[in-house]
Amino acid sequence: ARRLAALYAQLGDASVGLNTKKGLFDPGAVNPRLGFREADLALSLGTTLEVYLRDRLRLPTYRIFDQPYSARPLLANNHNGICFVSLEFNASGGHGTEALHYPLSVEGIRLSRILVEEITRTTGWRNRGVLARTLGELKHTAMPATTLEVCFVDNDAEIQSYVAKQHSIMLAIAVGIMRYLAGSR
Repeated sequence: ARRLAALYAQLGDASVGLNTKKGLFDPGAVNPRLGFREADLALSLGTTLEVYLRDRLRLPTYRIFDQPYSARPLLANNHNGICFVSLEFNASGGHGTEALHYPLSVEGIRLSRILVEEITRTTGWRNRGVLARTLGELKHTAMPATTLEVCFVDNDAEIQSYVAKQHSIMLAIAVGIMRYLAGSR
């Protein structure tokens, strides 16, 4: 409890940013066989995670939903964020969890690694590692940022596993964010 209190004191008014990326106009990756859409999965996960971080862990959070890529870094930067996590679901026939980070962001790399470790430890899924990318939302976000590819929406077995374990996966992401924050200041 003391460590948590010290962490909150260090954070001050800094907040954790969540981006659910896709939205009303972009369904993202889809699994037509099972009827899953990335937009729906990311929104559900992001909403649940935001409520858990804010209400259970008392972390200031904000969520960006259905905004164009170019607007996301500006919106994130306006919230005094300590880290920014974009939630996505991969596609194209693979399996496992991976995260993307901006190549020059040491803290973005650390955040990405921690989140992938927590999810793969919880699920037993393949750890696909962390990949450097120069996406605008990773490059232009003032705080450490990652795009977390939770699992493959078009892999029937994996997405069914996600649905069965989604609460545990949300908790794994929350633990990962807390682990990251505990080592950040």
